[in-house]
Amino acid sequence: MKKFLSTILILSFLLVSVDGISQNKQNRKKNQEKKERVEKKKKTDDDNDDDEKVKERKEKGNRGNAYGKNKGDLKGKEFGHSRKNADKKLKEADQNISESEEKVKQAKEKLEIKKKEKKISEKDYNKKKEEIENLEKE
Repeated sequence: MKKFLSTILILSFLLVSVDGISQNKQNRKKNQEKKERVEKKKKTDDDNDDDEKVKERKEKGNRGNAYGKNKGDLKGKEFGHSRKNADKKLKEADQNISESEEKVKQAKEKLEIKKKEKKISEKDYNKKKEEIENLEKE
């Protein structure tokens, strides 16, 4: 009886372990298939992304500042200094323009105030207003 029970116990243990091993193999295959699908998907996505990036670059072209294209005979520091000076001149010109626009606004305001207070005649008002408008056009 002991032999019989021990044999049944051993057989059941073997069956369970064999079944577990076969399931483990099936799980491995499924996992491997999943990995392969994911890798294929990644490759196709990467290929599509690369194609899209290449197309975008071609469409955009090279839109850099091209600071160094028109150097002439200048090299290195000389070119940098000339660019710096040119930028400085542009900034000064912009500042002068904004200052002159502000002065024109102030002149208009003063002219309107003088007209309201009747410190200036209608002829003088029209004459100065035309001068201010001519300055604005320039």
